[in-house]
Amino acid sequence: MKVALVSEGTYPYAMSGVSVWCEQLIVGMPDYTWDVVALSVDGGDRAVFSRPDNLDRIHDIPLWGPRPAGRGLHSPHRFGGWGSRRRGARRVRRDGAPGQPFLGAYEALLGTLLPGGADAGDAPARRYRFVAALRAMFEYASAGGDLIGGFTSNEALTVLVRTWNERRDAPLSPAEALEALWRIGHMLGPLAVPPVRADIVHSSMNGLSVLVGMTAKWRYGTPLVVSEHGIYLRERYMAFLEEHTADAVKVLVLAFFRLLAEATYFVSDALAPHSAYNRRWQLRGGADPAPLAPAR
Repeated sequence: MKVALVSEGTYPYAMSGVSVWCEQLIVGMPDYTWDVVALSVDGGDRAVFSRPDNLDRIHDIPLWGPRPAGRGLHSPHRFGGWGSRRRGARRVRRDGAPGQPFLGAYEALLGTLLPGGADAGDAPARRYRFVAALRAMFEYASAGGDLIGGFTSNEALTVLVRTWNERRDAPLSPAEALEALWRIGHMLGPLAVPPVRADIVHSSMNGLSVLVGMTAKWRYGTPLVVSEHGIYLRERYMAFLEEHTADAVKVLVLAFFRLLAEATYFVSDALAPHSAYNRRWQLRGGADPAPLAPAR
C-alpha cells in the first residue's frame, strides 16, 4: 500500500512536533510505501530529515514563490517531483481575461465567503457550495487554466468590490481586494497541481493540505484521512491578531480558512484527532461524529 502524507510548512523541511510525528509514522510503518506532499514557501526549501528507506518520493508544492516558465505551481525536488502540465494549454482568453468557467466558479466562491441575498443559506448548504466551487476551479486548472491570473484579473477585482459593497457597510478599496485575492489565489495552488497517485491520502493537518486530498478524491476516488495536532482554524485566527493587515483582507481570508476547515470535515472519510480537546473543536466546527475516531 502507498500512502501520500501531506503537510504544510513542516516535514521534511522544518523541525517541529508535527515533523517528528510524520517521520515516526513513516519509519514506524516500514511495510508501507510513502510519498510525502510538502506545501512549502517558494520551492527552495531543503530537507532537514534523513530520507527513510520506505519514502518513495517528496512532491514539493511551493505556494508563494514564482512559477517556473512552462510549468505548474510545482517544482522538482531531489527526491522526485511532479511532471510538467501539458504544453500549449490555454490559460486565459486572448485578451488576457479569465474565461467563463473560471468566473462562474469564482463568483460561486465569493458567494460563500460573502453570503447574502441569493447566496445566503444554512451552513451545510454554504459548505456544499464552497466545495463545489473548489472542484470547479480544480477542473478549470486541470484544463490549463491559470488560477493566479484569474484571481488577480480586472474582472475578478471588479466582481469582488461590487459584491462586497452590496453586502457590507464599509467600502472595499481595490488595493484591499487585490491583496485578498492574491492571497487566496496562491493558497489554492494545490488545485493547479496534478493529483497525487496513492492508495490513501493522509493529511497531517487541516487547511491547505487537505486540498491535495480533495483533488485525489475527485480524480481517483482516493480515501482521505485527516489528523489534527493543533486546531488549524484557531491557529489562523491567532496568527492574524499579530498581522498588520487591513480588516477587510482579514475578513475575506479568515472566511476562506473557516470554510476550508468546515469543508475538511465534510469531505474526509475519517478524522483522527490527537486529543479530546481537538475532538471537541472538530465537533464544534461541524464534523460528523460518525467518521470521527475517539481521541486517545
